[in-house]
Amino acid sequence: AAGTLSGSYHSASQRRGDIDLTGALTRADARSVARYVPITVLKASRPWLERALVAGHSKDVRFRMKGRLDDFPFRDDKQGLFHVHAKVAGGTLDYAERWPRIENMEGDLQFRGTRMEFTARRGTINSVQLSKVQGEISDLTARTELLTISGEADGATADFLAFIAGSPVTGMIDRFTEDMQAQGAGRLVLKLAMPLGQLAATKVVGSYQLNNNHVVLERDLPPLEQANGRIEFTE
Repeated sequence: AAGTLSGSYHSASQRRGDIDLTGALTRADARSVARYVPITVLKASRPWLERALVAGHSKDVRFRMKGRLDDFPFRDDKQGLFHVHAKVAGGTLDYAERWPRIENMEGDLQFRGTRMEFTARRGTINSVQLSKVQGEISDLTARTELLTISGEADGATADFLAFIAGSPVTGMIDRFTEDMQAQGAGRLVLKLAMPLGQLAATKVVGSYQLNNNHVVLERDLPPLEQANGRIEFTE
């Protein structure tokens, strides 16, 4: 990393002391984020950050930390400030085991008190273009952190079938799409709620809009031509 830093720290005999820190980075590696997250309270989230942030870089990182360290991580900014905002390019997010990675991300990563948020203006999963991707862990100090991810994607229906086949969704829907084949394109809207460490309890809500597709549901059935419709699914 490269940048500037200024601030002060006042020690105290019976507590951790007070800090007032401001900084800005002009070069940073996203893979190192976990190394700079204070481990006193957020140690449960650190392993996820270490595995999830596979790649990415930033030329614009700003952070602010102010308050009594005994009160860290300053929930809801009530007793102090802990803000980190990074504009990330070339990012890869391996958010959960067995789920396809989000790659080629461009967007923003933020920490505010006990909350982590990311917004991707663009990205890909298995070459499918993503848009409006948002994710957050609302409480990094929770015993079981809940990661929520929502987003939309446009692409070839065959690529979406490959996404289902390569993720736990295929088991959730009893391999319903295993023999499906398709030519054409569509739009996916997806929302995941993933308890980290308890991924078997993941909640899924999604829909897929078919636009003039050629669809084979099963090998023994005649194909559907010019298919327009919506497939909705949950876990």
